[in-house]
Amino acid sequence: MAVVGMAGRFPGANDPGELWSLIHKGVEAVTRLTEDEHDLPEALTMPGYVPVAGILEDIAGFDAKFFGIGPTEARAMDPQHRMLLECAWAALEDAGCVPDRFPGRIGVFGGVGTSTYGSLDPTPYIPSLDRPEDTARTIASEKDFSATRIAHSLDLTGPAVTVQTACSTSLVAAHLAIRALQVGDCDAALAGGCTVRVPQRVGYLYHVGGILAPDGHCRPFSRHAEGTVPGSGGGMVLLMRYDDAIAAGYHVRAVIRGSAFNNDGSSKVSFTAPASAGQTAVIAAALNDAGVEPSTINYLEAHGTGTELGDAVEFSAAERAYRGASPQSCALGSLKANIGHLDVGSGVAGLIKCVLALEHGVIPPAVNTHPSGADLLRPETPFYAPTESLPWPRSDSPRRAAVSSFGIGGTNAHIVLEESSPAAARPAPERNRLLVVSAQTGEALARRLSALEQVATDTPVDLLASTLSHGRATFAHRFSTVVRTAGEAREAFASARATHRAAPVPPELAFLLPGTGAEQDCAVGDLYRSEPIFRKELDHCLDTVEPPVRSRITTLLTGQTRPNGPVPVSVAMPALFALQWSLARLLDSWDIRPTRYLGHSLGEWVAACLAGTTDREHGMRLAALRGRLVESTPEGHMLSVPVPADQLRRWLPPSVSIATEIDTGRAVIAGPVADMEHVATQLSSRSVPYRPVPVNRAMHSAVLDPILDQWRDAVAATPLSPPHTPWLSNLTGTWITPAEAIDPDYWSRQLRETVLMDANLRSLGSSEATILVELGPGRTLSGWAARHPDIPENTVTVSALGRYDEPRGSHGTLMDVAGRLWSAGVPLDLASVVREAGFHRTPLPTYPFERVRHWITDVPQASPPIKTHREKPPEVRSLDPLAALWAEVLGTTGSDEDEDFFEAGGDSLLALRLSSAIQHTLGLHASPQDILASPTLRCLRTRLSGPDEQERSLHAFPLPPGATPNGPPLYLIHPIGGGTLVYRPLAAEIGSAHRVFGFSARGFRDVEEPRDDLNAMARAYTDELLDHLDDGPYWLAGSSFGGVVAVEMASLLTRSGKPPLLTALLDSPFPGSLAAAAPEPEAPPDPVHRRILDAHLRALTEHQIQLKPPPSPLVYIRAAVESPDEATRWRTRLTTLEVRTSPGDHYSMLEPPHVANVAAILSDCLTAAAHSSVSGDAER
Repeated sequence: MAVVGMAGRFPGANDPGELWSLIHKGVEAVTRLTEDEHDLPEALTMPGYVPVAGILEDIAGFDAKFFGIGPTEARAMDPQHRMLLECAWAALEDAGCVPDRFPGRIGVFGGVGTSTYGSLDPTPYIPSLDRPEDTARTIASEKDFSATRIAHSLDLTGPAVTVQTACSTSLVAAHLAIRALQVGDCDAALAGGCTVRVPQRVGYLYHVGGILAPDGHCRPFSRHAEGTVPGSGGGMVLLMRYDDAIAAGYHVRAVIRGSAFNNDGSSKVSFTAPASAGQTAVIAAALNDAGVEPSTINYLEAHGTGTELGDAVEFSAAERAYRGASPQSCALGSLKANIGHLDVGSGVAGLIKCVLALEHGVIPPAVNTHPSGADLLRPETPFYAPTESLPWPRSDSPRRAAVSSFGIGGTNAHIVLEESSPAAARPAPERNRLLVVSAQTGEALARRLSALEQVATDTPVDLLASTLSHGRATFAHRFSTVVRTAGEAREAFASARATHRAAPVPPELAFLLPGTGAEQDCAVGDLYRSEPIFRKELDHCLDTVEPPVRSRITTLLTGQTRPNGPVPVSVAMPALFALQWSLARLLDSWDIRPTRYLGHSLGEWVAACLAGTTDREHGMRLAALRGRLVESTPEGHMLSVPVPADQLRRWLPPSVSIATEIDTGRAVIAGPVADMEHVATQLSSRSVPYRPVPVNRAMHSAVLDPILDQWRDAVAATPLSPPHTPWLSNLTGTWITPAEAIDPDYWSRQLRETVLMDANLRSLGSSEATILVELGPGRTLSGWAARHPDIPENTVTVSALGRYDEPRGSHGTLMDVAGRLWSAGVPLDLASVVREAGFHRTPLPTYPFERVRHWITDVPQASPPIKTHREKPPEVRSLDPLAALWAEVLGTTGSDEDEDFFEAGGDSLLALRLSSAIQHTLGLHASPQDILASPTLRCLRTRLSGPDEQERSLHAFPLPPGATPNGPPLYLIHPIGGGTLVYRPLAAEIGSAHRVFGFSARGFRDVEEPRDDLNAMARAYTDELLDHLDDGPYWLAGSSFGGVVAVEMASLLTRSGKPPLLTALLDSPFPGSLAAAAPEPEAPPDPVHRRILDAHLRALTEHQIQLKPPPSPLVYIRAAVESPDEATRWRTRLTTLEVRTSPGDHYSMLEPPHVANVAAILSDCLTAAAHSSVSGDAER
């Protein structure tokens, strides 16, 4: 097994790096408390009181927002749960393991100490799972939930096992994790534990014969050993199978050769006493499991509590287990001498110490253990206590260490470690590398960049790029840069100023495709050499042209000098097509995909081909033909003139045409050479500036008339299809229609007539595209767009390649653009962009948590409840206590009328708690759906003041801030539990483009009986939907049970003549099956929701599919994890069903981060369905 990541917090050390510093220096880091520092000053006068403890920094602080935990829940959480959760994330980051990108299952094995935190709670509490608030408090404080909380918070789907074996808990957790990895229960495993004493800044009472030291010093294996010192702390390690870790490029910090655990049984003095036989057996078993001789172990990290009995028993056990080892061959130490006894966290702390010693090649000193005063450490034994740090030389065998941990009650654990083989030197060629850094807040990002600055110079730049791209999750606040050396990386981190907050919803892109003239900046030799996909696509394009043309295109694209004068259009046009096509395919491999195109002249033909109108080979052949035909015409000139097109038309001669209307004040004109020279003279005489376009043919002018029939015939002979992605027509100024896209006459006119770029840019400005990427050389189109008055000011315009003389070259420029798009929120496939061999990772500074005080005694006191009667008509004065309930549930001191409940830390459990409080305290009907539909206090007041006679099934999800959706509305049908809170993340993902509505079940507000007939449910929802619809298109979706209802509704709606544009089933069970019909995990069902669940289970199991007629189109999105193959069963009835897969399981697929994938799949399928519908209308 490989230790690939580790994290921890310890007395005197906030992370493993700081821990090693104090170990290496032999520092004793326990704290002797003064009276002013005491949490319990009155203890100072107690007989036998020792004011010493191992203290952690800021146990009240917790970065709750990082984990999506609201203030109320954060305050209720035991600090041990919080610390273990933070350590779990830090260990994953230390390894460079991102849970939602990890290809296997990650398990969690760990535990925490006895909770005393809840005793500080000033409010009465009777443990119960019936009330939501009691459930939350129990989960927040009980030991049982420490591992499962981590699994839930981080979406880890391997085994989540809470371990409770007292002091040996965290080392036993590591052993169990190893076994789970060996049998394949998981593919990576977090293991560890922690103890946080509350109150923390307090010492202990010494009792003669007890385990605690009378003077506050722990002296393991010393004649003066009289006990240990309690402390807070612990940690987590991330383990993987060694071969898997190496194959995936993880940095192996140490190797675990073997492990074992056992129990003493009853062969000892008492339950709490240690047993030498049990300890000897567990050490021998671990050595046997490791397949190594005890003589090869160079360092033993003992349990070492520093008690007379405990040390003597442990030493004799180790001496027997190491029989045959040379005298004084194994160093002995105990971390408890440095930082105290961390109880549950002590075993993993010792494990981390051993890993650090192996990594540094140093035998650490044994603090407070003096050989001259030791009875146990006799010269003839295998063990010695180093008084200072010693070099750890290699011998015939690798460096090896072992660690013991023994728990009260007799559960013992022992692990044998070995140094990791040094990584082979991998010279990394100097080239452009994209570095990406992100954090949840701007302040955290600044701290993260500062930390990276400190290590950048000492980190190979390829490992830096690989770890940051493959080993870090992506957050909203982002920074990117392109560097070639570690020095450049350090400088970039140090001078970072331009950081960005990504859009909450991925922004839409439009690709701008320039036409002839842009070839002057076609210098892509470094891109061709650096990117295999680009090179492959470009070569395929060039395979379709004659060798002489291919040679000239290759020289143009990869040459070292800029063209001197116009490039022949017979070369320029196929070169531009090949370049733009290949760039688009490369960006597609990086997940950079446009939702629309705008091409100029030839660029429109490239856009058509990229949009699916024809394939690469036909597109390239026609681009080459277009170039040859244009070149066959007489020479001409083109000029860019800052004069409106209408004004130019009044005095231009008939032989000169308006080639392009750029905007209201500029145009490009074209015509024969002599006529254009005359026009140029006139412009000069009028003091009108102009700029020659670097071409020698008069595009979009009457000069081209002789070639139009040949061009039209060639297009007519080419197989064309309606596009799957819209583009803007140069002829009409608006979006292409399917009929126009496949009409040869359209393409004949497109070659000859004026390019209406001004109208194109107006249409583009009114679209949803907020980022414009010029897909080609130069900055002509992006410049036109940036200056156009109808392109919104917040629109981002970038050029993928820039100009010929870009300092970074074409490859560096493109990488920089990719980084800028990622920073803006485009979901980049970083694994494809940052292609370091083997995806090797290296330890880098982990996330800088922004801890804020959350403490149970700080809970604001709610106003006294005001009783009302259900039969009393609701009046505004009866709603006044609503604000108090709102604040109490969220744990805030006040209530902002317009604050969003969920953004303030609310979740489904708190929504259930608030609705329950409203019903019981105010006597008003309320459900979690009311809070979802009206998530601000102001809106909820209005909703609850309304009539109560009839339940509301259909409700609108709130819009994301600033959203103005104009796409078809989406109607979501509730899962089996009856509520739609589960859809809130999905609504947030797609709410910028589509209004989202939800159907909640009848009976959810405890007014009517729930339906137990699925057909009746579908009919009722269909009637309600038809009343709500306007004349436009719409679409349906449902998760689990909701998908079954949605597909029956789609059939009814098709029969009524109002079919949905698309119907989506999200991991839905086939009727009669309960495989995927579990309720959404919003809260334990109360009697009302239990009744709904029972009714819906009957409806599902008894339902017979109708589907007359079967609706179409349909998509089934299955969960990638532990999902039964229900889609195959559905296909027996729905033969046109498209099946897609989303990361996550049945529940987590609808939660961040996986919900973004679901939203992307739905958007793709909706776009395809919309184009299919338009194409069908065109054909009809």
